Amino acid sequence: MRIEFPEKSSLTAHHRALIVGLGGSSASSSTDDIATIARAMAVPWNAAHPNKRAACVTGSATPFTPSRWLAERLLEVRRWIRTKSGAFPALVLVGKSMGGCKLHKVAERFAEDEIEVALFVGVDVSCHIARHYDRYASTGRDAKTYPATVRSLVSFYQTKAGEAQCGHVALWDGAPACALHGPRRMCRDYNIDVNEDPIAIAANGAILHTGSQTAAQGNVGHMAIDSDPRLVKIIRKIVERRVLARL
Repeated sequence: MRIEFPEKSSLTAHHRALIVGLGGSSASSSTDDIATIARAMAVPWNAAHPNKRAACVTGSATPFTPSRWLAERLLEVRRWIRTKSGAFPALVLVGKSMGGCKLHKVAERFAEDEIEVALFVGVDVSCHIARHYDRYASTGRDAKTYPATVRSLVSFYQTKAGEAQCGHVALWDGAPACALHGPRRMCRDYNIDVNEDPIAIAANGAILHTGSQTAAQGNVGHMAIDSDPRLVKIIRKIVERRVLARL
């Protein structure tokens, strides 16, 4: 387990957001790409918006990463920012594979205290090695339900043939009425197959299903999904347009 938290002394009165980027365990996925994505969003944003800064928590999670400990540490950083700035930061959770699994648990724990997550971005979220999407499509089981305290949600996944893992379907208690339905209770408005669904990102960060390109530029599997350059750009646009630009 390797998760880096900001030093209390590095936080200022100008911090307005907290971006958490966690990859999966090295046994099943890359460990650095999601952390790199999070830092790549925060650094140029902070340079261009010194009065509306974003702090970062980055790293990777394993099956042994305690979700209670992670939630408590994030709440501690959240309190530090409130002390410095006078307001709680907007929380952005970006997780791939096991990192997404642990952040899903964090969002559930936050919901118990009615703490909102401004945006959750899941990238092939997987709590163990299995083809979770296929299980849900065939049995209606093995989905992950996100609480209504998650105010905005996108779940990217892949169903590439031959892969040992594909992500959990996301069900969302806070979802608006669904326009595009998938298998069973799945809503394709916010569940995006990166290899199959043509999308575009609107100026406000909304996902448009009128695009001409899929979210990933290659036919990516579980291991490579978070290093696909087109998907990385899309995630950055969503975070900036849905959260950072509204600070």
